[in-house]
Amino acid sequence: MAETQEQLNIKKVIDEHLKVLPDYVREFYDEKKDTKSLNTMLTYIYQYEAFFNWLVEDSIVQVDSPKDVPLSALDKLEKAAVKTYFNKLEEENIASEKQQKFARVVKKRKKTSLNIVKSALRSLFNYLANESEDSNGETYIDRNVMLKFPLNKEKISETARAEKINSMILKDEQLVKFIPFIEEEYEHLIADNKRTLNQFKKNFERDTAILHLFIGSGIR
Repeated sequence: MAETQEQLNIKKVIDEHLKVLPDYVREFYDEKKDTKSLNTMLTYIYQYEAFFNWLVEDSIVQVDSPKDVPLSALDKLEKAAVKTYFNKLEEENIASEKQQKFARVVKKRKKTSLNIVKSALRSLFNYLANESEDSNGETYIDRNVMLKFPLNKEKISETARAEKINSMILKDEQLVKFIPFIEEEYEHLIADNKRTLNQFKKNFERDTAILHLFIGSGIR
């Protein structure tokens, strides 16, 4: 299947950012690009660039540029150092300069955003520690410091959980309309997709009978 212009554009952006990162990051990308979406890989590359810039700018690793960060530095990276990075991201005001200057807005990253950073770094370090292989048949690094930084689990109250579940349950007034919709209208919505339409017609009697059974028995 031919690639879309959007996919080609994303690949071009990824390639540009990989030029300033160590070769082993490009190797990671080449290994994972077929199993992860381009958007995910682009997000990961952005996070790696920020992380490696921090390693150099804060003198965690004594090299001239992010591209020069050796594998040995990642192998010896201390938990305390990495913790300062995550703390920096958590405390950083990400509001625009204009918002900060004129409205004194303070905007912090959400836990989901921090999880994206951790997930990206954990994926890279997992590859380096467990999936990579050098000329001697050994992995690139022995120690994976990112294992000490699990993803943040968002706490949901019982009330919020109940409301979420309730929002997913069809109400009586919705059920009254649901079966007629399936039996009379749904076919027209999928008319342009012959494969889906054929499957729908093939299983129509069975599926509608199951729906009637579920609804009649009170199952939601």
